[in-house]
Amino acid sequence: LHRLFAHNFPTATIIAKDAPHPTCRWWVPMMSLPYVFRTTPDTIPSADRPYLTALPSPPVRTAGFHVGYVSAGNPLFMADHDRSAPPDAFQPLLDLANTTHGIYFHDLSEAADKRRGFKDMADTAALVQHLELIITVDTAMFHLAAAMGKLTWMIPMTSPTWFCGLNVSDRTAWYGPWHRLYRRQRVDAWPEVMQRIATDLAALVVRKTVRVTF
Repeated sequence: LHRLFAHNFPTATIIAKDAPHPTCRWWVPMMSLPYVFRTTPDTIPSADRPYLTALPSPPVRTAGFHVGYVSAGNPLFMADHDRSAPPDAFQPLLDLANTTHGIYFHDLSEAADKRRGFKDMADTAALVQHLELIITVDTAMFHLAAAMGKLTWMIPMTSPTWFCGLNVSDRTAWYGPWHRLYRRQRVDAWPEVMQRIATDLAALVVRKTVRVTF
């Protein structure tokens, strides 16, 4: 994240985790800031605009509707059984590339990024900025794409992380109207949620004729 954050927050000192830390009066984990600021659901700062931008990247023109996806996260995560999709869960979605004209899928997993030769999250963000839609399970990709203001659809865990809330809303207050949550009622309810996403995606592609920079 170092290069991406240094680009977006030039007045802050960004320190990599392996670098020496300077002397400071206060230290606080990022996820504890809402507690420090006494944030409540009614006082969450407005999320009506993105707060991350990608570094410039060379454009390659290609027509079509380009969708990035992440189907699984780190298998060492203690709740990964609830977070990562089974290997074939995303296949009904990927099959749309064969049945819906002009739709292209791009694997945004860490392994795929390594195959592309990406060095860090800034390289990933440079790719994400040229996609029309991101579909992901609850991983860092959700936060990256939503912070960039990219149309983002995310599948939360059935025991959701705190920023998703415990209600049935398809939004979280932490990001703008360009994101949507597709909740499951059961851990194994992947076929049902993927069918909803596939239906919505097919309808979205039909409504939009786009030309993207990629």
